[in-house]
Amino acid sequence: MGIIDKICDFIVNNEDKDNRIKVLDAMIAVAGFILSTILEIMYLKYLDKTYGDSDSGLWGVYTFLQLIVLTVMFGTSISQIKELQGTGCIVPILVIIISAAIIIAKINFVKSQIKDFEAQALSNSYYTIGIITKQDLSVHKSNTTYYLWAGQNDSLSKSHTVNKQLYIRKNVGDTVILQVSKEYPRINQVHNWNPENSQIAKYRDGNY
Repeated sequence: MGIIDKICDFIVNNEDKDNRIKVLDAMIAVAGFILSTILEIMYLKYLDKTYGDSDSGLWGVYTFLQLIVLTVMFGTSISQIKELQGTGCIVPILVIIISAAIIIAKINFVKSQIKDFEAQALSNSYYTIGIITKQDLSVHKSNTTYYLWAGQNDSLSKSHTVNKQLYIRKNVGDTVILQVSKEYPRINQVHNWNPENSQIAKYRDGNY
């Protein structure tokens, strides 16, 4: 009998109703987490190709809510294990470690999926001139993230994370060389942040 068959047999035939409910709750929770991650990836892809920014603040809030749900779920499940009852702070620490590890793995997975999506979109692309349309930054307690938006125009620009030095050197309206997706024209990659006049003239004559 396979593992799936054993689980199904346990759920259907186990005489302990409470255990069946616990298993079903756990399976529903796992299925919900997987489904929410799939929807999350679809949402970020939509933002990326429609608004040029997959690093949405809503994604941070969404991930934080997932962390809370996982912490409550694991806290409830682990606290019911008799062997762990009365162990003091071990259970809360264990719950936090497990929840954080799952969320970190999920974040890395989602980011890799978005990166693969952009790489696939740029596999069918062309090179052309573009401009820097906006400068932006995100300030946290001990870290500042710098963004330059670049595109063929303001309505087709995309956010790019850059270092502080490049952020300070560039200005809105500066010319750049872009690699632009033919399928999703808002998805681009900056091929050259500091093009020479000869390169600008070359790409101004046509797309390559």
